[in-house]
Amino acid sequence: MKSLTTPDFWQCYANLPPYIKQQAKKAYRLWISNVFHRSLHFKKVGKNV
Repeated sequence: MKSLTTPDFWQCYANLPPYIKQQAKKAYRLWISNVFHRSLHFKKVGKNV
């Protein structure tokens, strides 16, 4: 599974409060180590993404 971001994502991310950014980083690190971890709630978008 790939992780892709857009410039819009980074603009929105930059506007998040620090504690939300920390939560997002923690979730992303968990996803990198185990994409099927039961605490993650990611969804696939697009056919080839």
